[in-house]
Amino acid sequence: MQTSTKKFFRDAFLYMAATMMTPALGVILIPVFTNQLTPAEYGIMTTVHALVGFLQLFMVLSLHGAITRLYYDFSNKEQQKAYLGSILLFVTGFAVILSLSLLMSQKWIAPLLFKSIPHEPYYAYLIVLSFLMAWQSIPATILRIKERARTYFVIYSVKSVLVLLLTLVFLYWGGLGAASYLLAMGIAGAVTLILFLWSIRRDVSFSFSKPFISMSLAFSLPLLPHVLSNWIITTSDRVLLEKFISLDTIGVYALAVQMAMVVRMVFMSVNSAFVPKYNQLSSSSNHREASRLLRVFLYLILAGGLVGWGGGYLFLELVGASGYQEATRFVGVLIGAEVIFGLNYLLIAKLSFMKKTGKLSISSSAAAVINVLINLSLIPVIGVWGAVVSTYLAEIARTMLNVIWTKRLHHRRGFD
Repeated sequence: MQTSTKKFFRDAFLYMAATMMTPALGVILIPVFTNQLTPAEYGIMTTVHALVGFLQLFMVLSLHGAITRLYYDFSNKEQQKAYLGSILLFVTGFAVILSLSLLMSQKWIAPLLFKSIPHEPYYAYLIVLSFLMAWQSIPATILRIKERARTYFVIYSVKSVLVLLLTLVFLYWGGLGAASYLLAMGIAGAVTLILFLWSIRRDVSFSFSKPFISMSLAFSLPLLPHVLSNWIITTSDRVLLEKFISLDTIGVYALAVQMAMVVRMVFMSVNSAFVPKYNQLSSSSNHREASRLLRVFLYLILAGGLVGWGGGYLFLELVGASGYQEATRFVGVLIGAEVIFGLNYLLIAKLSFMKKTGKLSISSSAAAVINVLINLSLIPVIGVWGAVVSTYLAEIARTMLNVIWTKRLHHRRGFD
């Protein structure tokens, strides 16, 4: 067990390092963006990037979540390879069809998405980036369930270096403005996809099984509202804030949000190592070790919250530019909300293993509705603090509902 625990910590570190490269790039490039881009250009870039996160969820249909659970239902290696190949082919075909449909419908859809952002070339960037991100999520998940954290880390390292170098080239020598980062992400994403596909070439057999697709969609589609709700909770407040407070205040709040998101990315990285190991132990009825792994993750979440609060506050005090000092008022409370979000990973792991993804969607959808309603009620009155309150109440509501579902299912099934 010591070897297993050691491997868990090693893989968790590698996943954390790989996942943290994206927010780290954001921090590194802040001085570059603020010197080379106008506020309007920066707004275009961040808005398109946020919409990429939204659209890619529809393109993948949460099937990467299905893989992390259903893969362990197959004991035969050939069946496992056929299952993974079927999901990869389905996601590829679905994402291609949806992307082409959206590109051909630009004159109708683009005006609905963009009010002041030029449709050309940013609509095309949105579709292509979403496609690349959705497609590569499947091979990335396959590496996780295969517990090949080192390969995962190397590929994301290559992607991060490419994004950094290409962004600087396009900004300083290409003069592409807001498109610089998006174009760099697209090129790096294409290279990353090739590396991912090459790394899993021996792990899949390209067959197309309708039963595999059906069982996976039955698992993943109920997860889609859950995943979309996370996007709503972390993004909708800034959409509303723009209509009620000054851009300066939004900038301060956005900086605090970015610091808090670093903590969330740490939790997500640890979860990347946690979920395959937890499902493996639970599938083999090793509930004692699975519970031990849950406790280890709990301690990491609490410790990460404390370190994130102290580190975030110190970072803003040391490097915060003039006009951004007020971000320290928000960073601590926002990290507290992220800790509550992190605790949900423990509950999500149990509910997902028991294949009760519908319960997760109910919890997350309810939290998203609460978040939107409170934002609409409080932001016009108390501004940024309304967004903070809505985030807390939404995360608390989601956690309480997941606790209720978990306790009921444990009681019915006799889990420890």
